[in-house]
Amino acid sequence: MSSLSLQDNRADEIGPAANGQSKAAKASYSQNMVSVLRNVVPHVRPGGPVVIVAADRHELYPGIIGNMGLARHRAAIKRHVNRRTGRRSGEFYESIFVCLKE
Repeated sequence: MSSLSLQDNRADEIGPAANGQSKAAKASYSQNMVSVLRNVVPHVRPGGPVVIVAADRHELYPGIIGNMGLARHRAAIKRHVNRRTGRRSGEFYESIFVCLKE
């Protein structure tokens, strides 16, 4: 339990930092995200958008999107994130991927 009396669910997290950044860790992350996104696709109407926001510094999401099924990649927008907390140094960007269900 955490200090807020919440159950610790870190073991269920997709891509925890503790897994590192090895090829195996990235492959596991990608496979898990494909599984999640495949569950989303049936609930989107034909022609409807699927928008994914991710800090994709390892450029995994083009492959993830290609394997998620029934959606095609339409655009990717890279956006600078303002670090209001000051907890991290350096630049931080996230990507916004827009897909359409066929």
